[in-house]
Amino acid sequence: MRIGVNLLYLIPGEVGGTETYAREMVRALSRGYPQDRLTLFCNRENAESFGEAGGNVARVVCGVRARGRAARIAYEQFILPRRAAEAGVEVLWSPGYTMPLRAGCPQAVTIHDVQYRYHPEDFSWAELAATRALVWGSCRRAAGILTASENSAADLRRWNGVRGERLRVTPYGVSEFLRSADGEGEAERLAAEAGVRGPFLLTVANSYPHKNLAGLAAAFNRLEGVIPHAWVIVGQARRGEEALQAALRGLREPGRVRRLRGLSPATLRALYRKAELFVFPTLFEGFGLPVVEAMACGAPVACSNIPVLREVAGDAAAFFDPLDAEGTAEALRDLLEDPEALRALGDRGRRRAEGFTWERTARATREFLARLAAQR
Repeated sequence: MRIGVNLLYLIPGEVGGTETYAREMVRALSRGYPQDRLTLFCNRENAESFGEAGGNVARVVCGVRARGRAARIAYEQFILPRRAAEAGVEVLWSPGYTMPLRAGCPQAVTIHDVQYRYHPEDFSWAELAATRALVWGSCRRAAGILTASENSAADLRRWNGVRGERLRVTPYGVSEFLRSADGEGEAERLAAEAGVRGPFLLTVANSYPHKNLAGLAAAFNRLEGVIPHAWVIVGQARRGEEALQAALRGLREPGRVRRLRGLSPATLRALYRKAELFVFPTLFEGFGLPVVEAMACGAPVACSNIPVLREVAGDAAAFFDPLDAEGTAEALRDLLEDPEALRALGDRGRRRAEGFTWERTARATREFLARLAAQR
């Protein structure tokens, strides 16, 4: 099967979990199915990061930058279909929410969530208008739609009228690198090199408003006098950064908060492993990949009591109301004062994470794409 992969949306280091998803899926599909041929349609920003390809993977460098959103959309709609036809692809898969509305082969699109419906404040007005129109059009025109959770599937049915076998849930996986073991000393060294020493809480999230980092800062404010922990936030500054900074200025000891970004995979793994508690205060997710990554590394997890995280984490996390700072602080304090509860959470999380692999995601995705390709 000849599969085209539309990577025109991907800006390295900028698009969060959708980048992890695309890279891991390309890796798993190329290794797991050597009889197939993958053609990656890259933009100018990401072409080098996908290397020279080789084997059963070909790379087509398209003359457009994703940061020029209007140009990228125009290229995707009007030029990509021709490039896909020239490459002879049998099915075109777009793993980043949107796709060409017309192409000469069956198309699949991964719509990770409908964040734009629930949290429009995360977008500029132009981004919001374009996202609404393109996601709606993709839902109308795609032969198949992939999403990462049953909760997101329900949202796609509700908001975009997706029905029947066109929709397939394929949960994310966890990188095998995160599961691989480091010595305790190596993890401690990497954490120390990142400026993290002593006990700490860890959060991995860009500061979009829906990530609710300002809300967790309010809870941390209530904990400062009763716990010795630092709070480490790994992620880029985004549209909720101003609210987060205002909340951090209200802390008695702002120096106990560490902001990190651009970490190597080894350093991120070390932080997951060394964290006394991973805390995820989000108000909305399509899946919640950092929760599963933390569990795979053995970190005890406390996260928002929202349906998608209940679905993904099951009984392997402690839950709190993300809008109740006092209740969140109390829940975190109770956990931190109970080492046995933390150990039990870590053990359950590691077992739970074993069920999330990119190989499983790739297998389900490949089966779905093969069914669509057969419709030619």
